[in-house]
Amino acid sequence: GFNLFRDPSKFYILIAFSYSILAGLSSKLISKKSYLPSLIFIIYLLMLMGPVLKGKMTGTFSNTPNEKHYWTIADIFKDQNYFFRSFWIPVKTPLGYVSSQNPSTDAIWIAKKRPFGIGTVGTYEQFNYLREAPFMGELFAMAGIKYLYYPYPDTRRETLKQDNIDYYYNFLDQLTNLPWIEKRISDPPIAVLQTKKTQDHIFLSDNSFYVVGSDRIYWDLMEIPDFDLSNNALVFAEEKAGMINDIDPNSKVILYEKSDTDLLMSMVNENEFYFPAKDLGREPSDNVSGLWKRETSDLIWWRDFLQSKYEIDNLDFDYNGGWAIAEGDQKYELRDMGYGMGDSLFVRVMESGRGGRVEFWQGEEKIGEVDTLMEEPEKVDVKLTGYKDIPDQITTFDKAEFGWKRIGKLEGDPSASTGTLQHPSSLRMTDSITIKTYGEINVINAIVAISDEELEELQGKVEKLENEGRITNFDGSLKLAYELSHTPNSIPHIAYTRVNPTKYEIEITGLQKPAYLIFSETFDELWELNGQPSKRVYSLLNGFYVDKDGKYTLFFTPQKYVWPGLVVSAVSLAFIIGLLSYRKLRKKI
Repeated sequence: GFNLFRDPSKFYILIAFSYSILAGLSSKLISKKSYLPSLIFIIYLLMLMGPVLKGKMTGTFSNTPNEKHYWTIADIFKDQNYFFRSFWIPVKTPLGYVSSQNPSTDAIWIAKKRPFGIGTVGTYEQFNYLREAPFMGELFAMAGIKYLYYPYPDTRRETLKQDNIDYYYNFLDQLTNLPWIEKRISDPPIAVLQTKKTQDHIFLSDNSFYVVGSDRIYWDLMEIPDFDLSNNALVFAEEKAGMINDIDPNSKVILYEKSDTDLLMSMVNENEFYFPAKDLGREPSDNVSGLWKRETSDLIWWRDFLQSKYEIDNLDFDYNGGWAIAEGDQKYELRDMGYGMGDSLFVRVMESGRGGRVEFWQGEEKIGEVDTLMEEPEKVDVKLTGYKDIPDQITTFDKAEFGWKRIGKLEGDPSASTGTLQHPSSLRMTDSITIKTYGEINVINAIVAISDEELEELQGKVEKLENEGRITNFDGSLKLAYELSHTPNSIPHIAYTRVNPTKYEIEITGLQKPAYLIFSETFDELWELNGQPSKRVYSLLNGFYVDKDGKYTLFFTPQKYVWPGLVVSAVSLAFIIGLLSYRKLRKKI
């Protein structure tokens, strides 16, 4: 499951064993001269164990409330001999049903992760993404989540006010009435909801697209009739630099509110990106320049900040490099960039109705500037669902967009060369780059400087994709809508065997065209399918390109180092035991 390797309870027995030895040795040492200190020590230990003996614990040693309800539900689920996940709100309770075939995950764990986090409205309700995002049912289906658990809060751990009780029942009713929920199979105190559809642990996706743009596209995709997200593998190219360079022969590119320049810059290698946020603190007071930063993990806070303070909304990716934020007129100097003379400077900045202008200077020479003020920005409606007498709250924001802008060419200092004849791009510039911002808010994500030769090469890659008909603008065209909603007449068959948590044997038959194999575990590039590393699909899961029938092995590569490590550990343990035994026998002799 999502938390399979993170469960700490496996260490409890080792901790208990260690303390039992420590307590025994301590008691023995204390009682060498008199039994009174030992007796006092035992009484002290019993006092520490008092809450356990009196049943006042709320953790591992407690009597779990509603134990009979948990066992009744477990009896129902344990007979379902196939893969599915359980989803716990907010976290799994100690008696919650789980097995190797039926793992679980928690609402609190995925709340800040994309694509779940983009469905969150505001910061007051932590789990309203379940209710507000129309695509949540599709995500749950791909993750194999069949049951949602929503236990009544444990009154031993928290004091409930009437507002808390009302919210629990209101939210439960809202979840029950969601279009992707089949039914409620159990009422409080252990409410359990069943979803309408789920995918297997490993399944095939017929279509694959690399999306240049934000995952706001999910809202638009849900408007397509008969759309099935699990049949359309989505790789978001702006999630990490250079991802699109590994595009598969059968995959297409969707430009979602982006330009060819955005596509071109997403092809630049990761090591050529410079993220100004990396050298900034999290507060304006942390930096002499007055700029500050937010990082990829701050998605919900960052979006709420833009909405609350500036009445703008944005969901763009940040290439995993964070945002450098300038409020008002600011100045920021970048040193030792190492760019070449004649390189073209590109910058990814936010344009909004609260923007202004960003200038770039090299010494006393102005490289260029970009206008970040949108005169008539597009509007975005964000809904917060009401309940009973409370109507829905719909708030309108100006949409902000991040895009790549070409600023100009860098000037170099020929004295920085070695004196030999060199290509202009090999002459390193010695001046720093100074950024000057004007306007209410300007945000800079990334800076790239590339030579004319590299720029021409990247333009050639874009033209090749265009000539092959593999680039599509997401403009609601019937052709793209058909591709996204089309289900093949012949569905290939996939069978798999779970050898262990790190290895699966897979067989595919009836595959008529290339597809994506989706493995619904949290993305990790160390998963490999016949040596092919995993790709991040839907910002969450593992995807692999497959183009023929056959047998495949899915393997978590770090596991290959475990057995040698265990062998070394076993040999070391045997050697230590043998050495200690030998020394003890030698003393007796």
